[in-house]
Amino acid sequence: MRLLSNLFYLGEVFGCISIARVPDLMGRKWPFFLSVAIQLPCLVTVVFSRSLHLNFAISFIMGFLHIGIYNGGYVNVCEYVDKPWKNHVCTVLLCFDMLSTILIGVYFHYISRYWLWYALIGLVFNLISFVGIFLIPESPEYLYCFYMFPECRAVIEKIATWNRVKEPSFGKFDVEVDIQQIRFSKQIAERQDNYVYSIVKGEEHRTAIKI
Repeated sequence: MRLLSNLFYLGEVFGCISIARVPDLMGRKWPFFLSVAIQLPCLVTVVFSRSLHLNFAISFIMGFLHIGIYNGGYVNVCEYVDKPWKNHVCTVLLCFDMLSTILIGVYFHYISRYWLWYALIGLVFNLISFVGIFLIPESPEYLYCFYMFPECRAVIEKIATWNRVKEPSFGKFDVEVDIQQIRFSKQIAERQDNYVYSIVKGEEHRTAIKI
C-alpha cells in the first residue's frame, strides 16, 4: 500500500513537470477531457486486475493524470465563478479535496482495507465527468486572457442560455478595443504614404505625419 501511494505521488511529480502548463496553452477543457478519458480504462483495469506490478504502473499513471485533471477541472470551475465568490468556492473545493484524502486514509487505517468500493465509486464519477465534459464550454476567462474574443462571447451566451437568463447585450470587450486601436495605429505607422518627407542635409527624412 505504501509503495502504491509513493508511485502515485511520483506520478504527480512527473505530471507537474510535463503537463501542468498544458491547460494554460491549450485551454482547460480538452486537457481535462483527455486526462479523464485515459483515467477511465485505468480505473476499470484496477477493478479487475490481479497483478501487483500492473497496479503499481496504474498508480503511477493515475498520479500523472491527476495533475491534468486538477489543472483542467479545478481551475476551470474556479474561472466559472463570479469574482466575489471565487475565493470562497475555490477554498471549499480544496477543503473537500484534502478532506476526502484524509477520510480515505482514516478508513484504511482504522476501519477496513477493502478498497473495491472506492474504486467503483471513482469509476462512476469518472464516467460522469467523461460524459459531462461535452456539455461544459471552455472557460470564458481563459478565452478572454488569450484574446479569443469571438469564442469568449459565444461561451458567455451559451452559459446565459443554460442558466435561462437574458443573454448579455454587449459589444466589444475593453481589451478588444485597445488591441484594435493598437493594430490600427501600427498599420498607420507602417504605411509610407502617411508621412511627409523632407530633404535634410541632402538626405530624405520623415518629418511629419499626414492628418
